Amino acid sequence: TNTSLVPLLFGTLALVELARARVDRAREAAERAVSALSSDGPTEAGEGLARLALARVELAEGRPGRARDVAARAWGALEARATRFRPRSLAKSFLERVPDHRALRAIAGGRG
Repeated sequence: TNTSLVPLLFGTLALVELARARVDRAREAAERAVSALSSDGPTEAGEGLARLALARVELAEGRPGRARDVAARAWGALEARATRFRPRSLAKSFLERVPDHRALRAIAGGRG
């Protein structure tokens, strides 16, 4: 198994379980997705999705403050990564055009 895909796979599963109103299963999948993120390896595949799934689980469980915290940390990490992009238009696209990133920004701002 390619471990760099685990956050993507379990983040997707978490969103599917949420859509099916299986919040407990969604939490399990979201936590597995986030725990698979590694500071010493590539996290581009699924990092935003994993953290978005966890934020949406928090919302589904009635914890908007925790959802905002999860999303704000994720959004901050995305912004930090975007500062390294050249040309600057790539950073703007990365932050504004990727649906998962837009959703994280919205939740972080209390609009989730």
